[in-house]
Amino acid sequence: KPPRVLILGATGGCGSEALARLLDRGAECVVVVRSAQRLPFSARGRENLTIIVEERGHLALDDGQFAALLDGVDAVVSALGHNLTLRGMYGPPRDLCARTVRRVGA
Repeated sequence: KPPRVLILGATGGCGSEALARLLDRGAECVVVVRSAQRLPFSARGRENLTIIVEERGHLALDDGQFAALLDGVDAVVSALGHNLTLRGMYGPPRDLCARTVRRVGA
């Protein structure tokens, strides 16, 4: 049975590379994205990819929805980060990574 992996930050530079490699290796990947159009072209339409679109980001999911994402996954890949712009560094959510780690570990 292939591993089931939740990938957060799958539309960014590192996240899209991780997603592509995991898909190519047959892993079942689940991603939460603000826009499915930002996923790498090579990932689109793959049978082993589940896409959850939340325009406000994964932190907007309530506790039950977030727990459901974690249920049944073998691993979580966090490729989250901030863009190196003033808005990216100081805009909301400034604590993106810390809040995500707290939720995954809860």
